[in-house]
Amino acid sequence: MFELIAGLLVAIFCMWLVLEPLVRLRPDAVDQTHDWSDLDEIDSPKVKALTAISEIDFDLATGKLSTEDHAALKARYAEEALAAIAVERQEDEQVAEPGDLAEAAIGMAREISEGACPICDKKLDPGAAFCSTCGCSIFAAESHARCWTCGSALEKEARFCSDCGSPATVSATVD
Repeated sequence: MFELIAGLLVAIFCMWLVLEPLVRLRPDAVDQTHDWSDLDEIDSPKVKALTAISEIDFDLATGKLSTEDHAALKARYAEEALAAIAVERQEDEQVAEPGDLAEAAIGMAREISEGACPICDKKLDPGAAFCSTCGCSIFAAESHARCWTCGSALEKEARFCSDCGSPATVSATVD
């Protein structure tokens, strides 16, 4: 009788060891630190193509796929991935935040750098931020040449400052 009770206690203890993790969920077992916001990218064509390439590589390694089939599928999915990456890059280049002043300044500089000064209409030097003739900023169309001595705005093609009489040949912009 003692062996029966001991066997029954061992069986109950073993069942408790097996069922205890299922019955009691420990708070430290749940991963609460993972950021699940990147799940939106799972549906992107790039991720799908790259996942497919990974899967066909695994299928080749496990012998589920022939070498010829692997090469054909890998070429197909590589083209899809490259096309998706090219589309993402185009979207990134085309989409500029309307409030992003740096992007606006770069775009304006690219347009103006090959043209003429917005104030004196002289040809601009390549890559110049200021006009070499009148000294105005090419990034701000409302910017005017300023007197080097007193800082007042100079009229277009002025040779002397109307406020202090200084020569306008040495000028700078003050925005």
